[in-house]
Amino acid sequence: MADKKPAPKPASSSSEGQLIFVALIGVIIVLVILPTLATFFGVDTSGISADSVASEAKDVFGTFVEILSFIAIFVAFVITLLIIYAKTQYSEVTKAYSEATKAREGMLYGGVKQVPVAESVDFGVVTQTPYTVVPSEPDPRWAEIVRHMDSHTQSDWRMAVLEADILLGDMLTQMGYQGASIGEMLKQVDKTNFVTLDDAWKAHRIRNIIAHEGSSYELTREEAERVIRLYERVFTEFYFI
Repeated sequence: MADKKPAPKPASSSSEGQLIFVALIGVIIVLVILPTLATFFGVDTSGISADSVASEAKDVFGTFVEILSFIAIFVAFVITLLIIYAKTQYSEVTKAYSEATKAREGMLYGGVKQVPVAESVDFGVVTQTPYTVVPSEPDPRWAEIVRHMDSHTQSDWRMAVLEADILLGDMLTQMGYQGASIGEMLKQVDKTNFVTLDDAWKAHRIRNIIAHEGSSYELTREEAERVIRLYERVFTEFYFI
């Protein structure tokens, strides 16, 4: 039979021995070596006691806490200043962006002229985006349309819708769209540049029904007002009225 190997000694016993050895060395240093060195260099150690050491330690700890508190207050103050500065900068940037946007809109809508189309890149494809340029002053024809709607006769309501559609055609022409009819021009419109495009189509379809059926089409005041509101939303988007 093979000889049995002796069981390994627990590692904890050696660790405990090392700790005890280190502790003894520390005690010797504190109780023997340090007093000897103090006596050799002429340092008076008679006044040193456990109470005095504890008092000194307490004072040192209190000083450390005070310094740490001061540092914490200083850091909080700096962070507060940085937050205030960041908010101020954000407000200034937001204000500058708003003013730049208004200035750009003023350039776009400030006069009746055709602005060159701008090129925008979308996933590597260059597309043409027509800018909207319409009169800065309200069109007096809109006041006439409102006057027709104030009437109590169905014929005036029909006239208001027809004239509003003519106004829509003029606006589309000034925006640079071309076509033999308003429907053809609306088909060229990109909805991303014309938020109220659906409103324009709905109003234009009612106009076509009124134009084709004439007096046989029963146009109520409620429907006429709804159609005029559709035209109004379109014109308001582009500052046309």
